[in-house]
Amino acid sequence: MKPLSVNGILLLYYQPLTSGAATISEHVAAIPAQAYGPALIVVGLFMLAPIVNIDFTDYTESIPAFAVVALMSFTFNIAVGISAGFVLYPLCKLVAHKRDQLRPGIWVLTALSLLFFVFYPYQ
Repeated sequence: MKPLSVNGILLLYYQPLTSGAATISEHVAAIPAQAYGPALIVVGLFMLAPIVNIDFTDYTESIPAFAVVALMSFTFNIAVGISAGFVLYPLCKLVAHKRDQLRPGIWVLTALSLLFFVFYPYQ
């Protein structure tokens, strides 16, 4: 007997999960916003807690951090805020002549974030 391949194992795991999600999606959609609203507020507070660790005297750190928080708040979209931070952080470091503080991975994130803004379906 031939052993089950990795794809077969993933299929056995994934199929019940997707079927279960399709089954309960109508029940989840019926939950009113008043039920999960307080949990979202607590999550937002947890996201705000690390702000005290930002060095606000260094503008190359504080400007991208402020942009992330402001854009998340005003666009109601976490992806827009985080992507803006990934674009602004290296730009601020370059303008301040602090290129030595940038690691190669940030350039990959910056490029991906720029692609996000280019292809984002604005309404």
